[in-house]
Amino acid sequence: RVMAMTLIGAPGYAPQTQMIRFVFITMFPKFSKFLGMESFDRTAMNFFANLIKKTYQQRLSSGEKRNDIIDIIAEEIRSEKKTKVEHESDFEKDAAIDTSDVSDVLKSGFDEETILISNALLFFFAGFDTTSSGLSICTHRLALYPEVQEKVYNEIEEVFGDSEETTFDKIQELKYMELFIHECFRHQIIIPSLERLCMKDYKVPGTDFIIPKGRLVQTYTTPMTRNGEYYANPDEFDPENFNPENNPNKFAYQAFGQGPRNCIGMRYAMLTMKVALLYILRKHRVVRGEKTNDQLIPDIKNPNIFKDDAYVKIEKRF
Repeated sequence: RVMAMTLIGAPGYAPQTQMIRFVFITMFPKFSKFLGMESFDRTAMNFFANLIKKTYQQRLSSGEKRNDIIDIIAEEIRSEKKTKVEHESDFEKDAAIDTSDVSDVLKSGFDEETILISNALLFFFAGFDTTSSGLSICTHRLALYPEVQEKVYNEIEEVFGDSEETTFDKIQELKYMELFIHECFRHQIIIPSLERLCMKDYKVPGTDFIIPKGRLVQTYTTPMTRNGEYYANPDEFDPENFNPENNPNKFAYQAFGQGPRNCIGMRYAMLTMKVALLYILRKHRVVRGEKTNDQLIPDIKNPNIFKDDAYVKIEKRF
């Protein structure tokens, strides 16, 4: 637990200068590399890297399979077979782990263990911290908008009824809850900007400007989330903004990114938050408390947490 909290930079587990260091590395990557600066705590990184390495070696010697991220990548590396997978929705398509180019990465000089360790660490980092922040945002919005909370609760009752069994298929039926979670992340910006590497010369539509291959491109997400061209009710908290009938622009929603380089932990994060909200709301109600603020303001020292914390009050429903 200590190593996990250290890796994500949780308060009390990382130096206060960590965000300054991270910004410096982002702005001056080559100079930072020359100075030997690292984005994450080396001790925590080594701890998880060794853990993944030992697990992988144990799998090889025992032949054990658990169908997790280690097995998925290891199998893709050894296989040249490419099969087309059909997905039920755009979300499922984007959430699927794209392993189509893993073999190509191996051919580029990286060994199998390096690929496994880097991807497993990314999966952990992407899913662990975003889930924690996401649940804070979701419970805060439940307290601020009780009418929306009742709609989420009514859907839970409709889907699960008196059944105490929680299955993946049933969770996938919670469509309004999914709209609610997406709206929480639209209304409370988690990722203010995204950076991508341009893979080929690209002419910006309607202009003569060409983004050259190899150029880093940074996109700021906040203006898109409040644009009336992309959402039916952009200035209000309204889960119906993501109702397919209202034709939301999927590329204006960048909480998890979009396309083949989106968040590797998106599916895990969404599933975790759905299960958590399910168990909270079935027997409890989220309401305002004495310390509940109308806004959640990110801490400038660590944007992964909120300046005045996220306080709500939990009451028994029955």
